[in-house]
Amino acid sequence: RIPLHDVCPLRGDSRHEEDRELQLSRALGWEPQATPLRARRHRRGLSRRFDVPAGENAGDDQHSQERRLAPDVDNEESLENGASRGAAIVLLLALAKLVFHLLIANRYGIFRDELYYLACSEHLDAGYVDQPPLIAFITWIARHLFGESLLGLRLLPALAGAATVWLTGKLARELGGGVFAQALAALAAFAAPIFLLMHHWLTMNAFEPLIWIACAWCIVRAIDRNEPRYWLWFGVLIG
Repeated sequence: RIPLHDVCPLRGDSRHEEDRELQLSRALGWEPQATPLRARRHRRGLSRRFDVPAGENAGDDQHSQERRLAPDVDNEESLENGASRGAAIVLLLALAKLVFHLLIANRYGIFRDELYYLACSEHLDAGYVDQPPLIAFITWIARHLFGESLLGLRLLPALAGAATVWLTGKLARELGGGVFAQALAALAAFAAPIFLLMHHWLTMNAFEPLIWIACAWCIVRAIDRNEPRYWLWFGVLIG
C-alpha cells in the first residue's frame, strides 16, 4: 500500500494522464520501459488510467474541470446571431428576387406558352396531351385573382422564384452551412440565368425548381432530424 500523502502530490502539476502514470510508477519503485507495444496502446487510447484522489494541490485541476464543464454561453450566442443573420440575408435576397421580377413583368409582351395555358385554364381537366393539369389550375387561379394582365399572370411565377431563393438558403443551413454559405446559395438561385428566365413567364418551368428544392429539403430534414413525417410531404410534392 502507498500512503495517501505520497500519492496526492502527484496530482499537483500533472496535465496528462501519461505523466501521472509515470509518476505513480516511480513512486512504486520501478521504471516503466517505453516499448513499441506501449506506444501503440497509447495511440489507440488503451493506456491504463489511474484514478488519483484529489488533494490539497488539486485546486487548479478542479477549477479547470469546472471551466470545461461550464456551458459556452458566448459560443451559443454567436451561433444564434449567425443563424439569424443568415436567415435575414436569405430573406432579403428572396424579397429582391420578387421585386425584380415584378418590375420587369410588363416587358416583352405575353409569351406563346402563356397563351396556351390561358386556353387550357378555360377547359380544366384531369390531364392534357402535353402537360399535367397543375399549370392549368395555377393559370385559372391567376386569371380569377389578378386578371389577365401581364403583371397578374406573372405574379405567381415571381412568388415561386422568391420561394426558391428562400428555400435554397434554408437547405444550405440545414446542411450545416454558415452565413456565407446560405447567402451564396441564395444568391446563386437568384442570379442563375435559367432561373431569371423561368420565373419571368407563367409556365411549368417556373414551379418545377421550387418543387424539387422542396423535395430535397424534406429528404434532408427527414434524415438529419429523424422525423418520418417529412417523407409524407416528400410524397405529396412528388405527386
